[in-house]
Amino acid sequence: FTYFDYKHFKKFAAGFYAATLLLLVFVLFSGSSAAGAQRWFQLGSFSFQPSEISKLTIIISLAAFLSSMRKNLNGLEAGYLLLLVGLPFLLIFKQPDLGTALIFLAIFIGMLAASDISPRFLVLTVTPLLSILLRPIIYLWIAYLIVLVLALFLTRARFWDWLLVLGINVGVGVAVP
Repeated sequence: FTYFDYKHFKKFAAGFYAATLLLLVFVLFSGSSAAGAQRWFQLGSFSFQPSEISKLTIIISLAAFLSSMRKNLNGLEAGYLLLLVGLPFLLIFKQPDLGTALIFLAIFIGMLAASDISPRFLVLTVTPLLSILLRPIIYLWIAYLIVLVLALFLTRARFWDWLLVLGINVGVGVAVP
């Protein structure tokens, strides 16, 4: 890869993404099972796990999408971005492979943080995920909400940002069993 211009990947990002989605769907129906999980293709003595390739594909696809976006996303672009990560996430979660699915969230958060996306969108995307992770331990979740309120106060967030961020986090926290 030393002599290969990585910008060429941008041209093929949609094709890579579509092929990866097809592999992830195909493994659900015809992949080999082990310990209740259906994650692999058997090709003779060689086993192949499409979710491993999907990690690289999602990085290429997110990079292609985020490089062409402006700082403030409209609702359609934000929905497309969430769908771009959400589809492979759900297909991998269905296998079930929680570890790889969580890596997708880490890739998503890292790519958003490294991009020129608005901090507001980053907060609206990341804080509900933290709320989902911390909600099973109620004391941690309440402490998290207090820190979130403090962060909103110290950043002098607007009223609608308070309402939106806290509303989404409390709503997600209440919805998680």
